[in-house]
Amino acid sequence: MELVRINENNLGELEERIPPDVAENIGREYYRGIATADGDASDGAALVWELKNAEALENKSAELIWMSDPSGQYGEELLAEFRGEAGEENLKGLETYVAYSV
Repeated sequence: MELVRINENNLGELEERIPPDVAENIGREYYRGIATADGDASDGAALVWELKNAEALENKSAELIWMSDPSGQYGEELLAEFRGEAGEENLKGLETYVAYSV
């Protein structure tokens, strides 16, 4: 399974997987997202998070904003990728205030 970063260039292809109120934040400086490269809205998975206090020297964190994995197959891989990418930002902690959608 291949994962892709969600950005303004591929959002049109992935927007059926992401609610409009979440999708509108893609492209903002501190919002990040990943999705499965394959699948459609019925079985493709996606995850969006926001970096918090990104410009601070301390207390940086990542808040998982939204996640969807209708098939139930990709959640662990998406979360592992989230932890890895967020960890690259030298964050103090990963917050999990989640509006989780299945």
